Amino acid sequence: MLKIEKNIKGFTLIELLIVIAIIGILASVILVSTQGAVVKARRASALTTAASMMTELVTCQDDDGQATSSMPVATTDFICCKDAAVCATSDPNNAVDGHTQTWPDLAATQFEYFEAPTGDITAGTYKFKARRIGGTETGDDLITCDMSANGCV
Repeated sequence: MLKIEKNIKGFTLIELLIVIAIIGILASVILVSTQGAVVKARRASALTTAASMMTELVTCQDDDGQATSSMPVATTDFICCKDAAVCATSDPNNAVDGHTQTWPDLAATQFEYFEAPTGDITAGTYKFKARRIGGTETGDDLITCDMSANGCV
C-alpha cells in the first residue's frame, strides 16, 4: 500500500490574527507619537505666514507712512500709501502713490484669523491674532502678532 504524505505549508488563522494585531498596535503607537509633531509643524507654518504679514505691515509703515484703513481687516486687501487721500483716488498699485497688501491665507496650516485687529499702522501699534481651527485661545493654539513688539509669537 502507498502512503500519501500531506506536506501543507502556510500560516494558521491564529498566526495571521496575531500578526495583524501586532501591526495594529505598532501603527497606533506611531500615529499617536507623530500627531504632536504635525500640530507643531502646522503652527510653525502659520507663525511664518503671520510673520510675513507683520513684515508687510512694518514695510507699509516705513515706506509709505500710513494705510487707507488704520485697521485692515484680516482676509481682505488693504492699500498702503503715503497719502490716504491721493491713494483713495488713484491706482493703489502705482509705485508713487502706494501699493496693495494682501493677507496671506492660513487655512492650509489649520489656523484662522480671529478677533478684530486693534491699533494703528501709522502709530506702529497694530495687532492681530490667529488661532488653530477648533483649538483654544491659549498656548500653541494661539498666535499673537504685535507691530510694536516687531513680531509674532
